[in-house]
Amino acid sequence: MNADDRERRREARRRRRQLEAEASAAPTVDPDEERRLAREKRRREREAANAAAEEESRKMQEELEARRMRRRRMRDDTEDNQDDSDRQLSQRKQEEEAKRKEEEEEAK
Repeated sequence: MNADDRERRREARRRRRQLEAEASAAPTVDPDEERRLAREKRRREREAANAAAEEESRKMQEELEARRMRRRRMRDDTEDNQDDSDRQLSQRKQEEEAKRKEEEEEAK
């Protein structure tokens, strides 16, 4: 048993040393590189936020333009209706005038 215990301890120490060696061999991060990466990340986040704001602004502009077009159409339709009413009134007056003249001529 002592031999087995010693062997297990030796194996555990060997594994621990190997893990420590691998950890120390891991690439260290350069502080300048870290700052550059952080700046790049902030720039990408800022660009994404700007793109989202531009998209929102574009959508609002489109909605505003659509509302203006609807109002303009409604106003034009109202004006067209008024024009139609005016034309009908004018036509009725002309018909009445023609009828009156015809009646006057018949009366003569």
